[in-house]
Amino acid sequence: MPYRSDMCRCIRNNCFTNKRCKCKRDEKNKKTCTVYCKCRKGGRECIDPASVASTSTASTSTSNIRPLTVECLTLESESESEEEELEVVETIINPWQEKSKKLENEKVKEMENKIDALEKQLQQVQKEAEDKIDALEKQLQQAQKEAEEWKILAYKKINECRILRNANHELTGKIQVFCRIRPRTSKEMLQQKALCNINFIDNCTIEVDKSDGSDAMSCSGKQQRTKQFSFDKVFASNASQADIFLELSLLIESSLEGYNVCIFAYGQAGSGKTYTMEGEREPQTEGIIPRTVRHIFRVIQERQLMSTTTYKIKASFLEIYNEELYDLLETTPKKIEIKYDCAKPIINQQDLEKYLQHARHNRRVASTASNERSSRSHLVVRITVSASTKEGVLPTGNLDFVDLAGSETYSERSPRAQQKETTKINCSLSALTRVIRSISNNDLYIPYRDSILTYLLKSSLGGKSKTLMLVNISPLKEHLKTSLQSLQFASEAKECKTGGLRSPRLNASRANSPYSREN
Repeated sequence: MPYRSDMCRCIRNNCFTNKRCKCKRDEKNKKTCTVYCKCRKGGRECIDPASVASTSTASTSTSNIRPLTVECLTLESESESEEEELEVVETIINPWQEKSKKLENEKVKEMENKIDALEKQLQQVQKEAEDKIDALEKQLQQAQKEAEEWKILAYKKINECRILRNANHELTGKIQVFCRIRPRTSKEMLQQKALCNINFIDNCTIEVDKSDGSDAMSCSGKQQRTKQFSFDKVFASNASQADIFLELSLLIESSLEGYNVCIFAYGQAGSGKTYTMEGEREPQTEGIIPRTVRHIFRVIQERQLMSTTTYKIKASFLEIYNEELYDLLETTPKKIEIKYDCAKPIINQQDLEKYLQHARHNRRVASTASNERSSRSHLVVRITVSASTKEGVLPTGNLDFVDLAGSETYSERSPRAQQKETTKINCSLSALTRVIRSISNNDLYIPYRDSILTYLLKSSLGGKSKTLMLVNISPLKEHLKTSLQSLQFASEAKECKTGGLRSPRLNASRANSPYSREN
């Protein structure tokens, strides 16, 4: 419909009437139209003639705005309904929210109370624990103090026992003899080799005979008694390397006090001498020599904590092969004279273990009928211990370990070099037997010079030394004869006296006395 200036426009629906405008101005100079348009909604306003141009332009887009206006009204009504629903939902949710908030506050307060109670308990427990720790620390300090006192007392008691033991050995002066029976090897068990009958009467006495009782009657028809032997200690076949060393440890410690100590293993080939002295590389199967290395340094460390004594150690590893003396610490075994000093200084335990491994590598061994790895020479290991204090130098002690080669039966089928080795070994062992028997019989002349072996052991066998012989025997019936010979020789050695042994420290104090003959 064309617009005229006298028409009125509806405020709500933006429509026009055909009626003429009868607007009046109110007090605020606002026109108010009293004519109703076709929409009958009322509320019109008068359009000024000045705005006819712009209104005529807007009338062209009125048709496009109407659908949007309707849609907006629809959305408004929907929004109002949703707001009403939201108000209803809020009226339902609000009480539950308040209730939930109240419960949450109660739970929080309850948890806070529990936490406070636990914190108080924790503080109490911590306080009790601190009190107990303080009490335990005081007890520990008291126990440590008592342990130190007991340690000092034990050290004094050990010294007293050592003095008494040394005094007892000084009175007797005899060679101590231990006997060890080796077990059967796995090869011997597979071959089911027969055992001889060995009865252990006690820790020091054994009886030996054949297992079938065939030696109960002699060829002449006379009853033959079972052989019985008594020694200072007897070790059965189940004795470990640690058991052997435990019996020798106190004797070995005597070298730290200035005594000369000699331990030598004797027995036929394959009786376990080298295993007893050297053992294997595993800690459980180590022999006397490697265990002595660790024991000496451990005892020195303990004694240095209790006193100001300082120690110096030297060691030499010698081999007697075909009646000639060799130094095993050289790159290749070097022939030396008896009086030659080839001892090496030992700084720590590792040095001594390294020299021992080197000597093992250089020692001569060979396969024989009785042993796959038989020693073809005598091994002599000498460890020299010198001590000194602020007052002066203490007497030097020598610790000798001798692993004797085993006696064997001469066989013409053996190689010529092995025949010579067997002859030399048997000759040196025979010379040792003669020396032992001469000492036992108190002979005026002792044939020490019959062999290099006996000459080296002169100070141990006939001098002022503590000597221990460890005789090893085989449990097999086929070795019974040689086992009896070894046991008989050990019994004779047990009666040997090594001379008037005196305390080195006592001798040193007498030498420094103003009443000595030299002063």
